[in-house]
Amino acid sequence: MSDFPKIRAENELGFCRRLQSSMSDSLHDVVEVRSVIERLRERNSFRESCFCKGLVLPIVDSVATAYLTSLGGTRMAVYGALRCEGFGTPMYTCGEGQSGFSSHSCSNSYHNGDKSGRRATSRRSPDFCIRFAPQLRLVGEMKYVEKFSNAGILQVVKELRDYLSIRSEPTSDWGHDVGFGLLYAYGGLGDRVTYAIEDYWESDRIFVSVFSSK
Repeated sequence: MSDFPKIRAENELGFCRRLQSSMSDSLHDVVEVRSVIERLRERNSFRESCFCKGLVLPIVDSVATAYLTSLGGTRMAVYGALRCEGFGTPMYTCGEGQSGFSSHSCSNSYHNGDKSGRRATSRRSPDFCIRFAPQLRLVGEMKYVEKFSNAGILQVVKELRDYLSIRSEPTSDWGHDVGFGLLYAYGGLGDRVTYAIEDYWESDRIFVSVFSSK
């Protein structure tokens, strides 16, 4: 491995750690998280969508805007780099330190298989991604579940591996080098215990953030 890829991988890991830290600061109070989601359900009945769009994406926006700006990105360049599912119906209002999400995160072309294993071909649609080439090309997937399980972590890793296996496509700028996964267990009371799993970093460039009740 040349020095540049090694340095870039270290920077990408640093970004994932920064994102994990910011999420830990903002999402540890599970009662508040559930309260916000119930309010947002007036606009979207799916709790996981409310969690992603109303609580996770604002954090991704803030951390990415600060980081990419430090790399010399203009506000419009950062805005163009941030993509997510349902970008046209945001669930938060951008503040001064945020850029917003400019477009969809899905692939434009059909590829063999799909993350559910039910279809022969599909267009992949991760929860969010950052395409700021070449410094940061990250794809993100999250799960909002009642109870923590190792199977939940493995599912997040499996889906991120699937996204990362698609190196490029002729119809868009799809292409990611790093996967960021989030597993949030909302059941029970008490602040969430948060930690990062970096076991898959060297082999797959996948980082997983976990929030559980124990």
